[in-house]
Amino acid sequence: MFIHLTNQETSQPEEFKKLQKEDGVVIGPGDDESRPVEEEKDILSNIIKALNDLYGVNLTEEDKVDMERLLRKLYADEELRAAMTADNTLQNKKEKFYRVTDKHLTDYAHSRLEFYKKMTEPRVSRYIKDSWFVGYRKDLTARNAQFA
Repeated sequence: MFIHLTNQETSQPEEFKKLQKEDGVVIGPGDDESRPVEEEKDILSNIIKALNDLYGVNLTEEDKVDMERLLRKLYADEELRAAMTADNTLQNKKEKFYRVTDKHLTDYAHSRLEFYKKMTEPRVSRYIKDSWFVGYRKDLTARNAQFA
């Protein structure tokens, strides 16, 4: 139930890029517009529907756009990727993922206060972070297996 991305890093040797038989998406530093938007919107639509149904949060289309941006920031965060691929315990990886998500979410506290409040409500925050953490790990595992 999450986004599967391939070819995320621009630091791959050219010979690996040439060997790919399927289309992929390359995310470079600061390149937050290169994710497969249609698939991402479907996933986020499901998360938003679940949150609105379960907790009555009333996440809007504007909130969805901000969630997409936040998720892109997480995938572009090199420090997060390094921690998630290092030899850390699952708990440490999860804590790091939560901290980085909170760090990027703080960017919305002044410009989109209502969105920030919705996203930091404890039940909503836990649901989103857990969902995104699972998906992020799956994407990293799939990408690493592809180049093993």
